Amino acid sequence: MENVHLLLTGATGVIGAATLAEIAALFPDWRVTALVRAGDANAARARLEAAVASYGIRHMPPTWRVLPGDLGSLASL
Repeated sequence: MENVHLLLTGATGVIGAATLAEIAALFPDWRVTALVRAGDANAARARLEAAVASYGIRHMPPTWRVLPGDLGSLASL
């Protein structure tokens, strides 16, 4: 698949982090935007890095973007 851009919610949970690990292994060229519940971009990135570290991902691919926000509060987006 070419030019795939995936928006993933729940990326810091068990299923979301496992999904990201599979995407990293099978589709390294995919662009991924992970919506992470956090107050700012640094906190969101730290939460995602911690979640995927348990799946052996030590450095997030440059094609991944972290977007702080909460679907429960649309004003945060």
